[in-house]
Amino acid sequence: RALEAYIAELRDALALARALKRTLILPRWICYCDRLWSGSDDIFHFNCMYPGSQDGQFVPFTCPMDHVLSPSVWLKSGV
Repeated sequence: RALEAYIAELRDALALARALKRTLILPRWICYCDRLWSGSDDIFHFNCMYPGSQDGQFVPFTCPMDHVLSPSVWLKSGV
């Protein structure tokens, strides 16, 4: 549910920035699950932490843009 709220906020912020001809600074988002880049890995099997990092308590954390959005898609779309 947090991701849905973030995407809705982003949509509204992008619309406002475009209407005002301003540059949008992306907000900090909190991730509750780490992201594995291999399609065959099951992050949920590891309690949302990258294998080997279960000893550290870093979840939730401020996540980078590419955990949620695709920078290459943004570049192609001209956003």
